[in-house]
Amino acid sequence: MRLTTLGNLVLLLVALWVASHIIDLGDAHDLLAGHGLTWIELMVAVALGLLWFRVFAARKSERQDR
Repeated sequence: MRLTTLGNLVLLLVALWVASHIIDLGDAHDLLAGHGLTWIELMVAVALGLLWFRVFAARKSERQDR
């Protein structure tokens, strides 16, 4: 499975959307502020985590195809 630019962009947008809705749930902002994180830092962390997972899954899939 090859990663496409469009696929990565869609994954990034979904991660940002999900993270922004998690922040809007209420006390999440206070919880994050207590740990020194901002909502943008959380969204970037979630997006990078999802992209890393997708790359890892693609590499594993390529190894199984060989």
